[in-house]
Amino acid sequence: KLQITNAITDADANYKWYVNGQLASDKSAFELNIDQASELAVSLQIDNKYGCSDSAAYHKTIKISAPLQIEASIAKSNLCAGDVLNLEENNSGINYRTVLWGDGNADTTLRTLSHSYQTAGEFEIQVVAKNTIAGCVDTFTVPSKVVVNALPKANFSVNMEGTCTPQILEFNNQSSGVFTTYSLVIDNFDTLSFDDAKILKEPGLHEVRLKLTNEKAGCKAEAVQTFELFNPINSAIKPSVLETKLENTDLAISWKGISNSKYYEIYAMKGGDSSLLVTTTDTAYTVAGYAKDSDFAALSIKAYDQCGASSAYSQPAQAMALKGAYQTDSFPTLQWNAFDAWGENLAYYQVERNEGNGWVKAGISHQPHFIDRSFNNNQTLEATYRVSAVYTDNLYQSTSTTYTFEFEPNIFIPSAFSPNYDNVNDRYEIKGYGMKECDIQIFNKWGEMVFDSNGQNIAWDGTYKGEMVEAGVYICVVEMQTPSGQTYNMQQTITLIK
Repeated sequence: KLQITNAITDADANYKWYVNGQLASDKSAFELNIDQASELAVSLQIDNKYGCSDSAAYHKTIKISAPLQIEASIAKSNLCAGDVLNLEENNSGINYRTVLWGDGNADTTLRTLSHSYQTAGEFEIQVVAKNTIAGCVDTFTVPSKVVVNALPKANFSVNMEGTCTPQILEFNNQSSGVFTTYSLVIDNFDTLSFDDAKILKEPGLHEVRLKLTNEKAGCKAEAVQTFELFNPINSAIKPSVLETKLENTDLAISWKGISNSKYYEIYAMKGGDSSLLVTTTDTAYTVAGYAKDSDFAALSIKAYDQCGASSAYSQPAQAMALKGAYQTDSFPTLQWNAFDAWGENLAYYQVERNEGNGWVKAGISHQPHFIDRSFNNNQTLEATYRVSAVYTDNLYQSTSTTYTFEFEPNIFIPSAFSPNYDNVNDRYEIKGYGMKECDIQIFNKWGEMVFDSNGQNIAWDGTYKGEMVEAGVYICVVEMQTPSGQTYNMQQTITLIK
């Protein structure tokens, strides 16, 4: 309703009001009902009884706005928590809007038409629009309520005994939230339900994937679990010993691991009996104080897997205990126990000697013994030996204990000879090893010296002053000096036979 009044009142005046050129009233004031948006041109004409008049005394254009009628809608009424809801409206003539989203949040800008609900529930949306210039206001409630669904959470457990094949798998659904369908897939091709059990016979890495879907709201969730299965250890196979090394009294042993092994047990093997020494997850171990026992026990290894299955014992391996002695010809002779851990892969034994200037190769042997014929006891005061078992293609070497030959002079003095020129024991020969100088004197039964000589290899042909002496018993006196300056004196009787 539009109230139109005249500011000047004259009882003798006649009024004529025109709206858009049409006579609307002859009163000094009148009320105009407006039922649609329009622009109105209002004018007033006045005259009186004295004949005075004015036909264009007042003119004004009034703009009338239509009442606000706002509308809004949402494209989707079922959402997932965290989804973005878009509000659609088709309104004009407003310059202020407030959207009440129903969850305690409101937006008061003209640009914001989207909202994200973080909690599940059912929410009503209201839109309040204004035209502050014309004073128009309208409130609109969106017909569809928004239903926000809690996000589903995919979770499950797999029950199985051990990690070796074959394995029976059972599944327990531990998911939460709202979902309408699920998919449980093993290794991307085998689909199961939670009531099913699955037998896996294949070793390797396996994947179980659970997918949840709320089809009405479009919510999805996924959970993945992986696990590895192993074939049990074959009881016929056995670990392979790689090396054994003696360092001082400690024996270090290493071996080639077996696939799928969880741990290894090392046993001492003696007289057909076995005793457990240690359990380890490594493929190497050092037995402390091993060389203190003169009767070294052989060591053997067994592998165990996650399921308790075990391999066979490895080939027994033990330290090579090196022993030595001088031969009568003064060549060092070495002996050691055979290294059997490699079987046919033992290529040979390598013998090394250390005379104080580092290890040098003395020779090789294919049997557990060796004579060092390159050793010179006349020049060497002391020599230490060690033996290494060499694997095929020299891949590994296992070393023995060491053995030291201390300086030991060796003199061979015969007790009889027969200088009868039959080429059998015709000369009285004195041989010495470990000698620097040797003086020999031979006396007859009357104390007369019949032979005097010095050197390292001394021989008497049984003559004195060019004549053959008589058969009988003689006395030999020997004085020997060693390279270290020691002096040895020996005396022995000789029988000369014709």
